[in-house]
Amino acid sequence: MLSQILKNTVNIALLFSLNACASGSLLLNRDDFPKIVLQESFTSPSKFWGIPPGTAMKNGGLFRKEPTQKTLRSSLWYGHNFKEVDFSSNVSKISGPDDVEFGLIARYQNGNFYYLLIKGEGKFAMGKYSETKGWEDKLSWQESSAIKPRKNQNRLRIVCNEKMVMGWVNDRKVGEFEDSSYTSGQIGLASARGSGEAVAVYFDNVLAKEKPKTKKVKEKI
Repeated sequence: MLSQILKNTVNIALLFSLNACASGSLLLNRDDFPKIVLQESFTSPSKFWGIPPGTAMKNGGLFRKEPTQKTLRSSLWYGHNFKEVDFSSNVSKISGPDDVEFGLIARYQNGNFYYLLIKGEGKFAMGKYSETKGWEDKLSWQESSAIKPRKNQNRLRIVCNEKMVMGWVNDRKVGEFEDSSYTSGQIGLASARGSGEAVAVYFDNVLAKEKPKTKKVKEKI
């Protein structure tokens, strides 16, 4: 009887492990990204932030309100080129339509990037953008109870870990996908404007971490 119980326990543990691997949940551990590269509260902002049109450092945050219709633009941080990155920020919508997106981008390079975007109506999308093909939603716009809708603060987090791109909203994982198109680049804070009014948002408490570089061990001859 005891041996049968142990056998069943092992089988259950193995099944759990296989399911976790299939879902990608074993691909990330918070300890995988111990090196803090950027911790930004915008009280004394880093000089490496890009300030495109519609961006200002004020009221203890990075403010974005896109001036150009049918445009999403990002304030990039040029202080580091990230390969594997764990990037998060608070974002607060203060005005504008609820059907216009804002959020985080990662591995930005030459107009190409991965993204985690939300809307005030409580929806999110994840995917990649390329200069040649445009928007490619890997997880198309969908509602999530993790999002605090309308004029509320949300904590967004995007992780690029080798080929995996994963997204969280308020510490709840909302999705992931696998893609090998982009391997490194800058991080950025993004907001858009549709055909009408732009969404106005504040970003604050930005945190960007990366994996430590592994030292190559020389073989002894």
